[in-house]
Amino acid sequence: MNDTGGLIRAANPVPEDRSTALSARGSAELAALVPDVATPTTTAAAATPPGSGPRRPTPRRTGLLVGVAALAVGVVAVGAAVVVPMLGDGGTGAGGGGLAADEPFYGTTAELEAAADLVVRGTITGTEADSSQGYEQTVASVDVAATAAGDVAPGSTLEVAYTTPGSGPESPVGLAVGGEYVLLLAAGDDGRAYLVNTTQGYFTVEDGSAVPTTDNPVPLDPATLAALGLS
Repeated sequence: MNDTGGLIRAANPVPEDRSTALSARGSAELAALVPDVATPTTTAAAATPPGSGPRRPTPRRTGLLVGVAALAVGVVAVGAAVVVPMLGDGGTGAGGGGLAADEPFYGTTAELEAAADLVVRGTITGTEADSSQGYEQTVASVDVAATAAGDVAPGSTLEVAYTTPGSGPESPVGLAVGGEYVLLLAAGDDGRAYLVNTTQGYFTVEDGSAVPTTDNPVPLDPATLAALGLS
């Protein structure tokens, strides 16, 4: 029994007689970690050189709170990104525009022409309204005069569909019956063709030149113009 008591006392990290069991520096360190530990005696404290005592460690709770706050900010940021909706039809022309325009915009001639399955020069000979897709759509009949890309023979007629001008944010404003245009078109599964977008999908033919819309700074390639008989 006496041996057991001695072992227990030896294993106690905070001895009962703290002023004699610990050095002055050890007592100071222990006091910093355990607030209820008595400070060393005046004599022992005087023996410690000024400035040589240990610094009080930063409580772990502070670090934990900072980490939790950072995590919360991260969750808010991720949440904000998750709830951003993707609107529109991606510029294919085959679907509705949603709450905001979401058409692609092509920054170079190569990108613009690569987006088109068909590049033709033709005249709009007639139009009809179509709301079968759930939005107002115009289907134009186009008599093809020349082809620069795609398997469409001159003299054939294309059906070109686009959002009816004025009915939504993604609608061309410069197409009219009797007008001649260069059309950059994506082929639809329904047999119709669609403008690659409503600002860059057509050029008005004027005096032998292809004139872009006011919102389109990208010209056609000279080889494309030559194939269409334009300059």
